[in-house]
Amino acid sequence: MAGCVVRLAAREDVDWIMKIADDMGWKPGCGDEEAYWAADNTGFYVGELNGQIISSVALVKYGSSFANVGFYAVAEPYREKGLGYGLKTFQTGMDSLPEGCNVTLDCKLVKERMYERSGFKRTWTTTRRLVSVSTAVSTFRDHSPSFGVVIKPVQEISFDKICRYDTECFQKPRQPLFLEKWITLPGRKSFVAINAQRDVVGIIVARPTVRLDKDGYRIGPLFADSDDIACALMKSVIEAMIADGNLHQTLIIDIPDSNKNAVKMADDLHAERVFQCIRMFTKDPFQYPGEKIYGFTTLDIG
Repeated sequence: MAGCVVRLAAREDVDWIMKIADDMGWKPGCGDEEAYWAADNTGFYVGELNGQIISSVALVKYGSSFANVGFYAVAEPYREKGLGYGLKTFQTGMDSLPEGCNVTLDCKLVKERMYERSGFKRTWTTTRRLVSVSTAVSTFRDHSPSFGVVIKPVQEISFDKICRYDTECFQKPRQPLFLEKWITLPGRKSFVAINAQRDVVGIIVARPTVRLDKDGYRIGPLFADSDDIACALMKSVIEAMIADGNLHQTLIIDIPDSNKNAVKMADDLHAERVFQCIRMFTKDPFQYPGEKIYGFTTLDIG
């Protein structure tokens, strides 16, 4: 651990974090670094050895009482060798948080014991599912949303209404600039569902991965007031992809296992199960409106 210096990341360091995330197979989206930096530009840390970045962690804060851990990574030459560089980076980030802050993260099952030693406790599970666009076409061909509900591009709806709905589902207000970038960065396909009163009752964002030809698109969030609205939003994304000539692409979505309607939707799409994650908290978990979460925005920062 000697010689490793941990510091607050600068904006250009986040590009390194996205690169190692891609190298490790985490499938980041194009432009994610811009949105993540807007979420919390004091929430990223890097470890340096001889002036070269070798480790990272993100602890994106939502107010003073809640933070989400992500991008806990170590460069391959220093990984799994007991050198402690990653742990030092992680602990420096944790120590920077306000006293009493409730911290959460998602990890694979094999890492559960490691995080328990840092005071995290297991709650629910999330499963990453892989959807084939060509398969989804036939599943949603005749689907339409509830009476009085219409699907619109996000640009046609008040941004304030989108922010309010996102907060209702996520349970914490995000930085508006993060959400603005998340839904409008180039290449993203973003739609909302609105009811007869023009209230937002669902939202979906599909963003291209940095290795689009190999990894396809990431779906997140997929929030909806009902199963048929969630399906209608998925159908809108799929139709937009087909219009762009992406019939043979895949969609990656992180689904909470507690939402049985979301699981059924994925099963109906014959979505492949890729892996399962555990959500962990240092304090009591806050309760998402689980019936509205069909796909999390991102496991990296919440």
